[in-house]
Amino acid sequence: MPKLKLKVENAIRGYLTDELTDEEFKGNIQSILDEFKGKNLLHQNIGQLTWRMERENPGRKKEFEKIWILLDQVNTQIREDFNKRMKRDRS
Repeated sequence: MPKLKLKVENAIRGYLTDELTDEEFKGNIQSILDEFKGKNLLHQNIGQLTWRMERENPGRKKEFEKIWILLDQVNTQIREDFNKRMKRDRS
């Protein structure tokens, strides 16, 4: 899902560097969810990309904590599905 990956990364980078408001960021994520609705692993992929970018930017941990909160406000399933995948992958 390269197009999904690019859109999610752009939304996160936009929030971190362009200082988008919380509402703008949530709107971007919602539009991604709408565009890719029905795609398998959508929530897991958004969670995976967020987690990976957080690991690549350890100095911005507090900002990523806020991003996870905002993702939960858009759709709690993003973190739930990602956590299920992580548990499965560790088993």
